[in-house]
Amino acid sequence: MESGPAKGKTLRYQPLKDTEIRLIKMLGNAASTSRENMVNVLRRLVTPAGVSPYTGELQNEAETSPHPSTVLQLQTHNLKNCPPFIALSYVWGDPLATAAIRIDGKCVDVGVNLRDALARIYDVSSTLQAGISTSTKTLSTGQVELFLWVDAVCINQADMAERSRQVPRMREIYRSAYSVLVWLGDFEKLQRGELDVDVPAHSLLLDAMGVEELDGFPKLVTEWDASVLGDVAFDELNHAYLNLMASPWFRRVWVLQEYALSCRRPIALIGSYLLPLRVLEDWPATMRERTRALDTSPEEISSRLDRLHVIEAGKRSNWPSAAIRYLIRATEFRSKSTAHQLVRLVAKMGGQRATVPHDYIYGLLGLVDSWTLPSHLAPDYTLPHARVFADYARFLIRRTGDLRLLMDRASHPDCLEGTPSWVPNFGTYSADLESEPEPQTRHVGGFVTDSRILVAQGTKVAEVLHHHAPERDEDGRFIASNMEQSLREFHDKILAVSAKMRSEPVSHVAWKWLEGLFQQQLNTVVTVMPTVSEENRSVDDFVRRAFARAFSTVHVDNREDLALYIPIIFSSFNYSLLSDGTVAVLHHCRYELIQPGPQTTVWALKGSTRLFVLSTQDGGKTYRYVGWLHMKVELDEEFFLGKTVNEVSLV
Repeated sequence: MESGPAKGKTLRYQPLKDTEIRLIKMLGNAASTSRENMVNVLRRLVTPAGVSPYTGELQNEAETSPHPSTVLQLQTHNLKNCPPFIALSYVWGDPLATAAIRIDGKCVDVGVNLRDALARIYDVSSTLQAGISTSTKTLSTGQVELFLWVDAVCINQADMAERSRQVPRMREIYRSAYSVLVWLGDFEKLQRGELDVDVPAHSLLLDAMGVEELDGFPKLVTEWDASVLGDVAFDELNHAYLNLMASPWFRRVWVLQEYALSCRRPIALIGSYLLPLRVLEDWPATMRERTRALDTSPEEISSRLDRLHVIEAGKRSNWPSAAIRYLIRATEFRSKSTAHQLVRLVAKMGGQRATVPHDYIYGLLGLVDSWTLPSHLAPDYTLPHARVFADYARFLIRRTGDLRLLMDRASHPDCLEGTPSWVPNFGTYSADLESEPEPQTRHVGGFVTDSRILVAQGTKVAEVLHHHAPERDEDGRFIASNMEQSLREFHDKILAVSAKMRSEPVSHVAWKWLEGLFQQQLNTVVTVMPTVSEENRSVDDFVRRAFARAFSTVHVDNREDLALYIPIIFSSFNYSLLSDGTVAVLHHCRYELIQPGPQTTVWALKGSTRLFVLSTQDGGKTYRYVGWLHMKVELDEEFFLGKTVNEVSLV
């Protein structure tokens, strides 16, 4: 549940009973028909922004405001027997960008994006009601009456206690809704480039609507020839799709449950155009099918399929809720405990956005059996979010015995002030536990000193002799002008020292590092390696080869000269040289804690699948968590046999 512009300056809320919710009743547009809506859509598609699609004249801001005939009423209903309603999923947007709407004749401030959404819902209200009436066999009164659940209005955002009580009900509300309607924006804003989507590329949506059914609603178009808008090149079409995937809606934390919990497949509203959200979800697969059926050369088909891999990766990155909808319905997931389920969901949440930090946790609770959680974990927005993060981290570690929760991939983690080092910052958390094996040992320690100290068991395996981090600016971006100097320092202080410790040529160590980087970070295998000669031992040669794409001809997955990306890959990670000569990538690095030598050590802890880097505190009595090493190691019971296992206190 976000917090933002809904202020309700003159709207008076009555307290809700435990079984009650508020719904917005919209007295809709009875004159609107499906064909008329489509004509309006096409007018908007071909009309320049700021020009009326009906008269061709310039519009002022008032003419683009919600329809003056729209009537909104706020009503209270018992959720068990309320009228069929649609739950709106949308982005709150800039809290300073507000607009006034009238509910029960009173002025309420809401976000501009919500104002736009309500105006467009009015445009298609008769279509939405027709679907609901047909499916629920509701008798028509002759007037369009559409019920909506909109969090900004239906929850008193100024009442922190009510907000806290409503969070556990999100699951019930979204599952009780007739459908979830996703508002992705207005065509006029798309035309102005606010989402950077080319107008001709919307033919893909029109084309899809000619063959796809809306789940629970009638089609807007029975047949349509998308070619009337002209041909759209393959790359332009996919570029438009990726830009649409970049819409803020796909990155919201609350989308995870709003999309996943809908009993019907959610529908999307872009402008006044309804389409199944599945069209966007299935687009890469649809394009692959169409590409394979092309009457063209095998080389062209292969090239297009390669580019579609990028499209699919972009969709997965920007839209994790698409996968979560299937995850939470899987038998394997449902058989897990609530704590194990939350760990899986937290790991998939990376990159999502929330206005209120608490929601990085609270926004997931509707996807699990939250009533099984201890009472002290009940949503409470009056608590500091750092306290919420610490309480949940402690619960998840204690219940699962899984220390992989510490395996944050964030290169520059934002530390939570006043919290122990083992508490992840769920606001910037990024993990890939799906690719990690399950721990073969279990964390069996506990918590002491007001539960602030995590007591683990493990064995020390090495020290960090040197640490190298490519220089970055205040925003964490690599400074390209320092690339050559950074590569020279890496060669001299990491690779050359490692080679000396291992009594091997520097060139051999450099190639092992490069091969490991490709295999571990890119999940690829270098299939052609050059012959190592005496002449490529120098730092100058190393730097020259990195910049000149001269690491011979490296073929990886049918792509040549992958060495072109060496500087880019190199600058993406931090590196550590261990006391056994190993060069390893260090994730989740907290630079201020690294003191090379006995003060910074590498540990194998039970309950993890990777080696952890810890910084000594209080003369060796306690440790702070620094990060984890990306290197292969089997941390099973056999690994710990014959080794001294100590208690490690993490503060």
